[in-house]
Amino acid sequence: MTGIPIRFDPETHTYTHIETRREIPGATSLLTSAGLSSPFIKNKNAATFGGIGHDTVRLYIRGELEEYDPAFEPWMEGIRQFVNDTAPTDIVCLDDTVVYSEKNGYCGMPDFIGKAYIQNLGRDRGLYNLDWKFWANATEVQLDDANIQLEAYSRAAIEMELIKEMPKKGVIHFIPGGYRAHAMTDPAAWMVFLSCLNIRRWKERH
Repeated sequence: MTGIPIRFDPETHTYTHIETRREIPGATSLLTSAGLSSPFIKNKNAATFGGIGHDTVRLYIRGELEEYDPAFEPWMEGIRQFVNDTAPTDIVCLDDTVVYSEKNGYCGMPDFIGKAYIQNLGRDRGLYNLDWKFWANATEVQLDDANIQLEAYSRAAIEMELIKEMPKKGVIHFIPGGYRAHAMTDPAAWMVFLSCLNIRRWKERH
């Protein structure tokens, strides 16, 4: 698949099919609709902080980060450490690339799909689909929705031929002064996501 007929509105965070003008559900909204999204997504302060963090990681990996708020420095240390440890390359997605599954009718914006070396997620350098987390007030990162969301992104990226194989999935939780890597390996993730799609379709019909 080359190119996608999807327009993304960053203000409303919605995806619209250009030809049919129909709204296409995003993976995050599907999880939220099914009651599977993290409680932190409902916290405005946490969402704002997470948005800053995501923008910072993207710009830093691309070598485009010119300045940032000095108050963010503790988390910046974690970002630098992650990039130095993992040496990401061959990047196909960095949270501003829309993936679209025409077959199943959903969209999303993966935080990272590319090659990296992450010691406790895989022995060798490999292809990863990673989700960034910046929950500043969380003592333990909550991962209930990440495995499902990453599975959906991976399958859409394969359908679009952005990648040829299923990547390893993981969450990178940035904390002051460092980061933690969590492997996402639950084989039920895809079936749960399809259930979220079916719930959405049921609500639309009824």
